[in-house]
Amino acid sequence: MAVEKKKKPHYTAIQLKSFKEILLARRKVLAGDANRLEDEALNKSRDEASTHDITKFADLGSDNYEQEFSIGLLENQEDALREIDAALVRIKEKTYGACEGCGCRIPKDRLTAIPFARRCITCQKEEEKENGNL
Repeated sequence: MAVEKKKKPHYTAIQLKSFKEILLARRKVLAGDANRLEDEALNKSRDEASTHDITKFADLGSDNYEQEFSIGLLENQEDALREIDAALVRIKEKTYGACEGCGCRIPKDRLTAIPFARRCITCQKEEEKENGNL
């Protein structure tokens, strides 16, 4: 029976605690923003549904654009919240900071800027190139 090697964490417990605090703070802000955007989009829909004034139809196009824009922002924030939750799981599992592409340590500067980053810059660029996002 093969003995599974325990992976050494890429960051110390103190560093992981610091990253966790950053992630939780960012999650709190994003969750509040997402709730506000959702409320605004829903309230605008209700307001439009209850308005029958012909003069309001001129503004309908711009209102629809604003609503679609808000929904797009909401989707982006929900994606970020999912990434933050996944990063918190990686902290718990002691795999946080390991690049999912090559396994190297993701630089602290990158994790400070994007605390839910899954890949080092090189692997991220490669993935974006493969997916046609560059």
